[in-house]
Amino acid sequence: MWKFKWFGKKEEKIDSQETDKEELKLHIIRRIKRLRFKRGSIYELSDILREFFSGYFALGYEFTFEELKDELENMKIKRIVIESVKYVLENLDNKKFGGAKITKKEFIEIAEEVELLINIL
Repeated sequence: MWKFKWFGKKEEKIDSQETDKEELKLHIIRRIKRLRFKRGSIYELSDILREFFSGYFALGYEFTFEELKDELENMKIKRIVIESVKYVLENLDNKKFGGAKITKKEFIEIAEEVELLINIL
C-alpha cells in the first residue's frame, strides 16, 4: 500500500496491486512536480523514487538503490532501460552523498532526469 500526498494536505492510500502502472507513474510525476527546492529536497526526491520503484516493480521489501540495481539485472527489461535506471540512481546518490551542497539548478536537473526515467518505463 502506497501513500500519495495531495497538495501537501492529506495522504491518500493507493494499493499498488490494484493501481495501473500508468496511474502510479502519473501520481509520482505529480509529486515530483510539486517538490520545491529546499534543504532536504534531494532526500525527498529519493524517497519518492524509491516508492515508485517499489510499486512499479512490486518489490515487497525496503531496498537500497544498490539492491534495486541487482534486482533489475534479474528482470526481463530492456538493457537500455536498466542502464538508464542505474544512471539516474547513481546520479541521485552522488548528489545526496557527494558532500557538496546541491544547487537549485542541480536539483531541477536531477528531478527532470527522474521524470524522464519514469516516463520511459
